Amino acid sequence: MTREALKDAVQTASHWPVVIELSSGRMLPVPHPDYVLFPPEVNVVVVTTAGGRFNVVDPAQIVSVSRQEAVTR
Repeated sequence: MTREALKDAVQTASHWPVVIELSSGRMLPVPHPDYVLFPPEVNVVVVTTAGGRFNVVDPAQIVSVSRQEAVTR
């Protein structure tokens, strides 16, 4: 997924929370759009958690963005 496609998916999501699925199978829960950051001039996405931790993600590793309730793993 491109950075722009992810930004569009986050900005237009109609239901929250969502989950970002990575190509490794890892799932990153996103409770609200404010938890996804798009730093300027670098091709990464920062996904933060309610506990203050964060994940720096290469957008090419993002497989999907879906409603959290729809994920069963």
